[in-house]
Amino acid sequence: MKKIVVVLAIVATLSSLGGTVYAAQDSLPGDALYPVKLGVERMAMMLRGNDVPRAERALSFADKRVGEMVALTEKGRSEDLGLTVEKYCYTLNVTLARMEKVFSKGGPHAGEIAMLVTQATAEHLSTLNELYDIVPDEAKPAIQRAMEEALKCYQRAIQVQEELGLQVSGLVAIPATIRERVEQWIQESAEAGLTEVGQ
Repeated sequence: MKKIVVVLAIVATLSSLGGTVYAAQDSLPGDALYPVKLGVERMAMMLRGNDVPRAERALSFADKRVGEMVALTEKGRSEDLGLTVEKYCYTLNVTLARMEKVFSKGGPHAGEIAMLVTQATAEHLSTLNELYDIVPDEAKPAIQRAMEEALKCYQRAIQVQEELGLQVSGLVAIPATIRERVEQWIQESAEAGLTEVGQ
């Protein structure tokens, strides 16, 4: 009964917003309708369902965040990249948490979710790597953060598949140059953190 009430509430909300929701679809961080877009996505994330469709939904929103980063860069609005990266990292972590939950319970879909995460994050890393090279210097830390998060998720998804005994050799691989770049950033961040703690 509770599920039906939530679904009806979402349908009613979307129906009442109608044109606003439609107009918000192409909005970007900094636009007036962007919070509407995120609100609709949050409601969609609350919808129940099989683990795989829920992971697919979350990853589709991560795809949108990468698309927004590209659009913001093309429009010269790098000052708005921070919010997009924050939402990107959040969505990736929601997906990763879903994968971990299914994996820890021995759910049958953990491998499928891990494959989806591997595919999506590999594609994201390729796009983000290109963006990193063209954004202004002040925007580079935001893109770097997104890339670090994507690599961590990619690596954990590969690990889950290996632990499940699944074949990972045919999966999309990250070019060594991208992997090395991001791993160096992660190492530098860890070393900087240790230095701060030691002071």
